[in-house]
Amino acid sequence: MNLQVSDLSRLTLVPEILENVCRLTGLGFATVAVLTTDRWIACSVHDETGLGLKAGDQLPVEFTICDRVRTSGRSVLLDHASEDENWSNHPLVSGFGIRSGLSVPILRPNGDLVATLCALDRTKVDATRPEIMATIKLFANLIALSLHHEEQMSATVGELEEAVKVSNLREEFIAVLGHDLRNPLAAVSSGVDLLQRNEDLSERGQTIIGMMRESMKRAAGLIDDVLDFARGRLGGGIAIERHGDVALDSVLAEVVEEARMFAPEMRIEAEFHIDQPVSCDSERIAQMVSNLVGNAVTHGDPALPIRVSGRREGELCVIDVTNGGGPIPADVRGKLFEPFFRSATGQSRQGLGLGLYIANQIAKAHDGLIEVDSNDYRTMFSVRFSAAPLKGLAEDLDSAG
Repeated sequence: MNLQVSDLSRLTLVPEILENVCRLTGLGFATVAVLTTDRWIACSVHDETGLGLKAGDQLPVEFTICDRVRTSGRSVLLDHASEDENWSNHPLVSGFGIRSGLSVPILRPNGDLVATLCALDRTKVDATRPEIMATIKLFANLIALSLHHEEQMSATVGELEEAVKVSNLREEFIAVLGHDLRNPLAAVSSGVDLLQRNEDLSERGQTIIGMMRESMKRAAGLIDDVLDFARGRLGGGIAIERHGDVALDSVLAEVVEEARMFAPEMRIEAEFHIDQPVSCDSERIAQMVSNLVGNAVTHGDPALPIRVSGRREGELCVIDVTNGGGPIPADVRGKLFEPFFRSATGQSRQGLGLGLYIANQIAKAHDGLIEVDSNDYRTMFSVRFSAAPLKGLAEDLDSAG
């Protein structure tokens, strides 16, 4: 019941409606009241008569004309109540001196009684004309509709707040977990360094050390992906540090060389024509392209080459990563950049499904986008972002002058 009272009291249109009810009917007191089996509770009051009731006041429900609305479900009208044998002995008439009034039900969409719209006066007022009652009922319906929308909005906000709370807890857990995983990984790395310094280590031992290093590198990459995901979701996107003089050709060439070492069984071709400095975060661009090449290694036809190219198109920098093989299914294409998404077929289970998501977030952080073109022969991921170098301080001053 307290919820209904507070919700009705919060409706900003109610005071204006009550004022208009008094003006329309000539009755000096108007209120919206909630009813229980034994109590009448005023939620909002407009009083020009000095009746003495205010918002929050309660009366025994049988002392009010609204009790008849509660029991019958219909509107109640008082016309010269002191002269009406049905009302002359009613506490409202004999105790408060009320002679005229009305009470109209405020109903939920399902027909349940929420409250009443009530108006009273100690003088004789003819407020029962059909056109007046029709308007009062419209006011009651307006209050009911506003309350229904208010309750729906409150429920939706509550659900959203709970969803955000759960999401934040999950992502904070991921971030903490990612940080905590670095400590044991660093300890293992230190141990591997110590073992490798042992001059008596056999050839098999050296091979095992190399395998351990590769495993640690993959584990570190997974941790980086998890942390990037958590930062992106908790911080509103992946943060970057742009520099206006990046020689992107050499950055991309290093990415390709690393990919060739990681996947020697694949033929990776490269062609770069970015002959001017680029404004970007070079480490993040390298990470983005590395993720795209890794995706091509995983899904491409091993018999066909992977091609990585970069070029300028006016103020844009364009980077393409192409692999051979069949098309990406239509139902998969729309989910490629979702976090943790991995297609059911031909997908390596080593990763977390964050590579393309993070690549897309890096492109967005550079005010760019990634487009996918896939057909029966090849799949190409194209990245486009602004390549304009950052202005120097002197240039800014000159343009300001």
